[in-house]
Amino acid sequence: MRPIFLLLLFSLLVTGASAESSLRSARQAQALLGPGTWSRVVHIENSNTHGTYPHRLYALVFEFSGILWFYTETNGTQSFSLWTHRLEAEKADFRPGLLAIDPGFTRYSILEDTAPPTSSRGELPNGCLIESLVAGRDRLTSGGKIRSARLVMYYARERQEGHCVLAYEATDGIFVLDPTREQTARRIGGHWPRDPVELAQAAWPSERRSEIKEARTLDFPLSSALPASPSALAALTPGAGEGTFLPRASAPGHG
Repeated sequence: MRPIFLLLLFSLLVTGASAESSLRSARQAQALLGPGTWSRVVHIENSNTHGTYPHRLYALVFEFSGILWFYTETNGTQSFSLWTHRLEAEKADFRPGLLAIDPGFTRYSILEDTAPPTSSRGELPNGCLIESLVAGRDRLTSGGKIRSARLVMYYARERQEGHCVLAYEATDGIFVLDPTREQTARRIGGHWPRDPVELAQAAWPSERRSEIKEARTLDFPLSSALPASPSALAALTPGAGEGTFLPRASAPGHG
């Protein structure tokens, strides 16, 4: 089988956040996704002294579109799964996914779900992908007549800045929403653009649209639950068969 390259989203908005801060962010991300989404907060000890991540940090591993994703406040969300159709095995053993993100992630532990509930209020650091997922779910459950929806993941400034927004088709046209910047979706036309870059440019500030050079989309499942059928992954990895390896790009995660 030929390799299937999964787009990893990235941002250079790196901070020297403390472990306590990263724990608050991981818990906040978990609260945003809600109890209906499979997720685990992970404590990681990082032995890589020259990498992006601090020595101690917390992350959230969660399920969406038939694979696992990895969020930290350090640099946002990226894919965590290394294979298609091996979801349960990857849930049972995080080590391969962690080492693929950073070779210094040699020790980890999963927090027991005994912590008091965390508020989902406030801005989630580098949380654009998670906030777009939640915005899509909210619109689907609010009774809006949405025909199809997509996550739009794109790069700006010559791949130095990554971002994610929600796009959807309603009865009166195509709309884009950046939940990190606004609460109201904007209509951009009557039909889906052929080029995902057009969707990304519509969501980007008008004076900076020429910076968008690359974009990809991932179909959003038209159901109220965030965990989706693996078929939703086909938009990003066409032709993936059982056990297909998903090689990682060299970029870190996505804000």
